[in-house]
Amino acid sequence: MTNYTREAVHPPRLQEPATNSQIMGQEDGRTEQDADRAPCCSAGAHGDLCVDRTLLPCMTSILDHKLRRAQLLVFQDFAATFSKLRLRPAEFSVLAMIAKHPGQKQTTIAEGLGIKRANFVALMDSLERRGLAERRKGEHDRRSHSLHLTEEGTRFVEGMTQLWSEHEDRLVARLGGVENRERLITLLDKLLCGAPPLADDPDQPEAH
Repeated sequence: MTNYTREAVHPPRLQEPATNSQIMGQEDGRTEQDADRAPCCSAGAHGDLCVDRTLLPCMTSILDHKLRRAQLLVFQDFAATFSKLRLRPAEFSVLAMIAKHPGQKQTTIAEGLGIKRANFVALMDSLERRGLAERRKGEHDRRSHSLHLTEEGTRFVEGMTQLWSEHEDRLVARLGGVENRERLITLLDKLLCGAPPLADDPDQPEAH
């Protein structure tokens, strides 16, 4: 601990104040000329190194920051829209795909949505427990399963589709119209082209 007790010493002889260059040269062993030449790159009083701020990105223009903010906005609107149905985005996607392609293999739908197989199995388990979808064994290959909506699931999807239309309309309005929506979809497709299934999608249930 630093001792702040005043010692009985003779007052020092007054000197002319040292210049910044002299102080900086004394701290790091450099000459006065070196200190004058690069003051912004020297160690501070606490040893912190200065950073060239021109190299730092502007957070409001970083791509991943913008995408994350946009994702949060979309998810918040989705959660508010589908809260009464207790439906998450991944479940919505699976139900929509089954409704559009009844009888499709679960591996095909999982690949089409970019969902890992283990996570997709957990998703289907949840939808089956709710009585919205079912897996049927293939006629020729008993190891494969085709996916179908139940009667309850068909009614559920009808209501789900109406809510989704309202949700989508709000987003399109924020983008400034359908043309901007299509332009955004095209750009996102380029970004996602060839991307592997997400390893840690927070919206997907964990496989046990």
